[in-house]
Amino acid sequence: MLLAVAAVCGWLAGCTSLGRSTPAETALPIAYEARQAAARLPESPQKQDLASRLDLLTQVLAGSQTPATSHIAAAAQWYELFGPKSCEVTNSTRFADFDGDGTSDGLAVWVLLKDQFGDPVKALGDFRIEAFQYVPRSLDKRGAQKCNWFVSVMSGEEARKYYDAFDRSYRFPLKFAAAPGDDRLLVQATYYLPDGTGRKLFAQRLVKAGE
Repeated sequence: MLLAVAAVCGWLAGCTSLGRSTPAETALPIAYEARQAAARLPESPQKQDLASRLDLLTQVLAGSQTPATSHIAAAAQWYELFGPKSCEVTNSTRFADFDGDGTSDGLAVWVLLKDQFGDPVKALGDFRIEAFQYVPRSLDKRGAQKCNWFVSVMSGEEARKYYDAFDRSYRFPLKFAAAPGDDRLLVQATYYLPDGTGRKLFAQRLVKAGE
């Protein structure tokens, strides 16, 4: 890994010093990524030297950019550090009585997004919520699919609609199209990141009626 990061560092430095091949707005995100990779290396004098060189390189590249491209690079670095890396269906998730007639007619599902540090984050994206029959004595606890919902959170208005500030998670009130006929459901949430990478985050939780 050390050799790979060093090679990237040398390539970036060569492109910068010669003023050809790679414009700063392209090289800077690569330099940031190389700097993060260097930080994960085992401690050694070589690591410290490489990290110092990459620090200097990112400063030079950032200084050669216009404010707009520099801000884009900073935003990309922020997203990599503090964007969603995992999700959780929280224990607030439960069967719900939306009609108020005393019987459950849906699920209230809370989905918590977390960054790499385990802290809650807000983020845009699409959510798919599924409910499956629970199969306890099976490697895959998911039985037949009972319900399937798709919720898009791609605007500030939609974020305000679904975000629960108290739980610091997204709350989705989801009505059953037809009664599932089970008092235990395995709820699965899939979060689709809106960054064009096709990445998805998954989480599951068993929900029991009456809890």
